Amino acid sequence: MIITNDELIQLVWLNQLRRLSSSVLDIGNEGKFWLTGGHESNYLCAIKESREKRCVVTTLLPQPYLWTRLKQLQESGLLNMDGQRCVFWLDGDCSRSAWRVARNFWRKRGVKGHPNPANRIPRKVFEDWAEQCRDLLLAKFSGAYAPVVQQAA
Repeated sequence: MIITNDELIQLVWLNQLRRLSSSVLDIGNEGKFWLTGGHESNYLCAIKESREKRCVVTTLLPQPYLWTRLKQLQESGLLNMDGQRCVFWLDGDCSRSAWRVARNFWRKRGVKGHPNPANRIPRKVFEDWAEQCRDLLLAKFSGAYAPVVQQAA
């Protein structure tokens, strides 16, 4: 299967949007969860994908080759990558906007930024909300990515 660089970037972007639907949360014991902080480090943690989970980007390429292609995108300045931590991500205005939309989605549902008994809801409700957030992000941002590559921290 031939996948162009543009198609691969789009697959990475769509995966990043899907991840954001719940990666803006910390999930603790007993079904409790809370919003992560609103700092740069929290943003970066929420958008980065690990080498081990690269298979969620696409199954159309063999996984060792996919990693090679991702490294080529990074070398071309199209993808951010931290080779030491084996993570990759897309960064830019759209990515930051999607992160803010995901945080606001959960905040509007009463999720606070710290462990709180009020943040405990049934797993099914959590899964439904995560799916709604994912659908919102995909509807709003799926075709909107314009890369602004920054160097890995």
